[in-house]
Amino acid sequence: MIDKVEHSKRIAADCNQYLIALLQYQGELPEYISREEYESVKKNPENYPDWYVGFCGFICSFRGMFFKSYVKNDVLKKSGKIEHYQKEQINNFRKQRAKLKGIQFSCCSYKQLNIPEGSVIYCDPPYKGTAEYKDSFDSDKFWDWVRMKVAEGNKVFISEYSAPDDFECIWQKGINSNLGGASKVAVERLFIHKS
Repeated sequence: MIDKVEHSKRIAADCNQYLIALLQYQGELPEYISREEYESVKKNPENYPDWYVGFCGFICSFRGMFFKSYVKNDVLKKSGKIEHYQKEQINNFRKQRAKLKGIQFSCCSYKQLNIPEGSVIYCDPPYKGTAEYKDSFDSDKFWDWVRMKVAEGNKVFISEYSAPDDFECIWQKGINSNLGGASKVAVERLFIHKS
């Protein structure tokens, strides 16, 4: 989302050190990662540069879910034609990289991030009741933090499936999901505080 924002000062943070390293990296990118290489990086991340671990873990994993499931180039089929997943992901990342220049990246929790007064804040927390995360995420504490940031004069937008009653949905869209072999539609929503 941050690459869509045109502002003189942009700050982005995430707890995943490999994601932050990948987003900061401006060097050459691999054209393809084999399953063997993917598994080696997954099992021994300490043997590789952080950006490379991020590349393998996000770009070469199904739907960008960090090291959840390896995806080779010809795994997806759309409308009868083979999609080159890794190639498409790498090309998309290369295009986005130019828009990431000038962003101040930090590897930290949302609670540790120093946010200037009067900021526009976009949060994409782990969605409650979905995928497991390495560290447990306390949704109640997160929503209390959002309330505090709003009270401090910031405008806060949150992507989630649902929110507490003192928040309102200002946008929503159904997203098709085939995870686990069953097709379903999840409704992605954007919330703000009602204040």
